[in-house]
Amino acid sequence: MAVISFVGLELLLTTILPITRSDYYGAIIDKHERAKNLECGRILLVGGSNLAFGIDSRRLEEALEMPTVNFGIHSGLGLNFILNEAKDMACEGDIVLLSIEYLLDLNGHYEYKKLASMFCPDAKKYYQILPTAELEFRIRTLRKRIKSFHNIIKPDNSIQGETSVYNRRAFNEYGDIVAHIGRTKRNRLRGNRIIKYRYWEGIDKLNNFSEWAGNKGIQVLLSYPPYPKTSFEKNKASLWRHFDDMERDLFINSVNTPTDLIFHDSLFFDTVNHLTDQGRVIRTSLLIKGLSKKLNDNKQ
Repeated sequence: MAVISFVGLELLLTTILPITRSDYYGAIIDKHERAKNLECGRILLVGGSNLAFGIDSRRLEEALEMPTVNFGIHSGLGLNFILNEAKDMACEGDIVLLSIEYLLDLNGHYEYKKLASMFCPDAKKYYQILPTAELEFRIRTLRKRIKSFHNIIKPDNSIQGETSVYNRRAFNEYGDIVAHIGRTKRNRLRGNRIIKYRYWEGIDKLNNFSEWAGNKGIQVLLSYPPYPKTSFEKNKASLWRHFDDMERDLFINSVNTPTDLIFHDSLFFDTVNHLTDQGRVIRTSLLIKGLSKKLNDNKQ
């Protein structure tokens, strides 16, 4: 009986109330397709939405003369998912540039990972499928879709609406979100929380990933994420301890310092991780400068 109910929920989710092709997480398809169509020797930008909203990949590609793919979608996918995806996509001669949101959770939200894998079957390899979480996801999603069924028939301007910046069409061919360019920023940024210090277990994960990459002929570099000045001032005691941990225990070269990416609040669009177009330009310039220096140093 439980199996029949499970199958019934699956049929409802995939046929009667299908996911829309413009769903935000559908961007994973386009990012993977671009990566697979490029030969090894690429720059792969790996992290959360701070990358999706924060880089001009075309400009980066032209400046460094290396094909570039921006894999950033959502930090809620979790560090394990993000690094497993990078392992699946990277190949010999690539440069993987990690830009990970501060103290990112390892496992992330099951719902986000599930949504990504509904679009891209390969993503099922990037996380552990848990039967209880699967059932909860199906029930929760079914309730949401029944409640908002009119939005599926006639999309609105919500997070998944056709004109939203949180939409598959918001991304350009490089994997950057560009739909927010020219739009009015939020006065109050979401995610402006108090960060309590803890030793981040992600440091070991990043070191293990870098070791794996080195054995494959893949270079790994780190870029700290952007962060608003007022949020930094509020959390600087905890963040400085985190930065000390990173400097002492992380064995990955960085192309910038944490304070390089502390920007004025006016350069953020709607959250503490998402830059405006002006912020995106500034950050890309800093990244080009830092990456160029590292690559030149490696040649000497």
